[in-house]
Amino acid sequence: MYKCSSLYLIGAIGIFPLSMMAMESQQAINQSTLYPPNHDQYIVVLKSDTQPMLVTLKDKRNYVNQQSEILKQALNIDVIEQYSSSISALLVQADDAQLALLKKNPIVDYVERNLEVSVGPVIDNLDLDEGSTQTDVDWGLDRIDQRDLPLDNQYDYQYDGTGVTAYIIDSGLTVNHEEFGGRASGYNEMSEADCKGHGTHVAGIIGSKTYGVAKNVKLVGLKVLNCAGKGRISEIIHAIDWVAGHGVRPSVVNLSLGSSPSRAEDAAIKALVHAGIQAIVAAGNDNKNACQYSPGREVHAFTVGATTYKDNRASFSNYGECVNIFAPGYKITSTYKGESNTATAIMNGTSMASPFVTGVAVLYLQEDPQLTPKELRETLLNRASVNKIGYLPRNTPNKLVYSLPSE
Repeated sequence: MYKCSSLYLIGAIGIFPLSMMAMESQQAINQSTLYPPNHDQYIVVLKSDTQPMLVTLKDKRNYVNQQSEILKQALNIDVIEQYSSSISALLVQADDAQLALLKKNPIVDYVERNLEVSVGPVIDNLDLDEGSTQTDVDWGLDRIDQRDLPLDNQYDYQYDGTGVTAYIIDSGLTVNHEEFGGRASGYNEMSEADCKGHGTHVAGIIGSKTYGVAKNVKLVGLKVLNCAGKGRISEIIHAIDWVAGHGVRPSVVNLSLGSSPSRAEDAAIKALVHAGIQAIVAAGNDNKNACQYSPGREVHAFTVGATTYKDNRASFSNYGECVNIFAPGYKITSTYKGESNTATAIMNGTSMASPFVTGVAVLYLQEDPQLTPKELRETLLNRASVNKIGYLPRNTPNKLVYSLPSE
């Protein structure tokens, strides 16, 4: 299967707080300086055919460092960051003249501008196929453990995620939220706070005790967005690179985000999967073909669309052959940022659908920790409920995630 604007995060497109939310000013991080404005940053991907046989991550780091020094001396450019655990690449600051020389350099494969990522708009009134109001806010968890409607108002599970880690590349985590029971952390101190709320909501769907699919999974946040919901492609690649180099196994990565087509972002996802960790990503909330966006178009990503509680495709959900599977993504209750550490909210979006699949992947990895990413993808597809979803455009797989072992 082939998986074929400035950049944006696929944020929830509807947010409805259920409890008092914390003021953003309480956060310990100065978010105004997290992503200072800069229009001259570029991601420089090094040619793979110029690399020697690199056996270890240390070899790759040394190689990228050597190429970085060559480019710095030859072009007098400022190298801001190096990536070597996933792709071999650099983040640089360059003017137009330096950029032209970079593109011609024999060790450079391609160059991309380091474009901005931002949270999508909040829409209070969704134009959905259903006209009624769903009052059972926990319906998503209820739906994934049964083949057919109607819902039975319970969630059955044989595994709880023990021994598996889920990495959430998002806006950080409210790590002391009571629903996480001490199982949540950030890969650095900055990631252990979430002044946006999006990452905390996503993590809760994956593994909170009340709203989560895998109720004992270890949750690790990697912050790529500031309080304004803005970040850059380089931050996403940095997070992927860190997981590829430091992530424990068995594990899975959730990316409820997307961008315009980015070869560098796609390459980082591919490298992560080749390193043994599957990336599960949101399809997007544009009601368009998911093959138009990264990383959902990357064939090694596992791309998730959203459904409503009547098993119809959510009207906002992207579609097409690049979508692998669907999961609940309408009026989903989960954890949220909050002064009380018990805050919850209802959100809509493929950002919510993706963590349902991530949570199910965690259960499968506990069941069989030796699953390769390819085997994990195949298991998710083979166990999925088939032909349950209505209002699907042509060439869109009709598969709904299923959480229990095969009958």
